Amino acid sequence: MIFSSKQPLFSRKYLLALVWVLPVAILILSRLSSNSDGRAEFIAPNQIWSQDEKSQVTIYFSQGSGLTTNDSARQALLLHGLALRLDDPQINELLYQNGWRIKPQSSSLYTALTLSSASDINPEALSSLISLLQQPPSIDWTPVIERISAEAYLAAQSGRQRAINGLLSNGEALLANRTYVELVDQPMHLLFQGPTQPTPQEFSSDASINSLLAGKSALSVRSKNAGTVNLWQLPSPQSVPEYLALQLVGQLVSDHMTQFPGARVQQLLTPQAPLLVVETVGDEAFLATQLAEIEPTDTQVHAAVDTLEERWLAALEQRPMAWSEAILLFNLEPDALSSAFESLRADATELIEPLIEQVTQSPDRRARLFTAEKG
Repeated sequence: MIFSSKQPLFSRKYLLALVWVLPVAILILSRLSSNSDGRAEFIAPNQIWSQDEKSQVTIYFSQGSGLTTNDSARQALLLHGLALRLDDPQINELLYQNGWRIKPQSSSLYTALTLSSASDINPEALSSLISLLQQPPSIDWTPVIERISAEAYLAAQSGRQRAINGLLSNGEALLANRTYVELVDQPMHLLFQGPTQPTPQEFSSDASINSLLAGKSALSVRSKNAGTVNLWQLPSPQSVPEYLALQLVGQLVSDHMTQFPGARVQQLLTPQAPLLVVETVGDEAFLATQLAEIEPTDTQVHAAVDTLEERWLAALEQRPMAWSEAILLFNLEPDALSSAFESLRADATELIEPLIEQVTQSPDRRARLFTAEKG
């Protein structure tokens, strides 16, 4: 989940929505109606099946961290392209013949299409749908690219956003006519839900996801308010308890920083690069002193675990598929909510200790925000 002591770092409306939707979409474990322990199973690489009374499949298109205007621009183009493809008569006929309903979804981590069916989903028809979606719309992309690029430019005018862009990307959003094709050629993930195990899809793609972040390790940016933006790239989780431990550390850091005026904490867990961003109005030395004081007691850790579990339980009512989604996107060994928290409570100190130690050290990347008067 993302735990922020203040408002999120970005003002763009749909980015704000994505930041707060992501915890529900990625970080909660779900109770499944037909599967009492909430388990799911991989049926092929990047494809998972969760037993359920209703039949549906969600197609996930991977994208970047969701924090930069470049990521947002690429997502906007992908959503526009998918909307155009879904209006295609051939796709509409395929949906009609199979009695399918389709609904777009988006978060800062992915763009997705959820396909619902009254009966088992035909694997050949699904393969045809995916192939049709991968065909680019026959349009002139120039006005679309100009509009999205202009929106990205406006979104990048704040000092904070320029700092994030510089830390996590190599430049401005460069969209082209082939951008849609490149995005739909990224490795897809499929989440199947239904009463019977489906036939997995066969994918062929030469694309791969880079686990290394682009961008600079240090930079200075003029801003309305002085301060620093500090970024830590945390280790990717290899198990559900490790995943929970990352969330727990984000909560503990956020709880600690609330006592310092002007501090902001944002956590974004992505399969490629789990990130922790801390912004402060003080300088580097001030932040180092603040972070060095993070030494949670057993009582504080236990309370934080309880709070985390309560938030998850509340979120479970909103999105029953999220456990399988988390397992799929992070390629984790399937586990259930109760056993995951049992493991976390048993090993919390051991799991969070190296993460806390990393956060109390110098950040991996830092941007200094300076004003015109103090530059």
